[in-house]
Amino acid sequence: MKSPAEVAAAAKTIGGVPIWGVLPGSVAARAGVRYGDIVVRVNGVETRTLHDFLCAREASAERVVFDVLREGELVRLNLCLASRSAAS
Repeated sequence: MKSPAEVAAAAKTIGGVPIWGVLPGSVAARAGVRYGDIVVRVNGVETRTLHDFLCAREASAERVVFDVLREGELVRLNLCLASRSAAS
């Protein structure tokens, strides 16, 4: 597992938003999001900063596609946000 410093350095170099943690059983966990992933796009919109990420996420409907860099590989993750309210 990468250290927080390694994750931060990678996110800065790549220009994406690092994932610092994922709650077990959450929508993100069920979709496969992991600590250390770096979100580079949300629904095709580049997310170089946290602001970019939040704006892209807010503009999203029930389904969201995250493109993340994980260990040097681009991984596409599909999240169904409707399930988060159903789980509450």
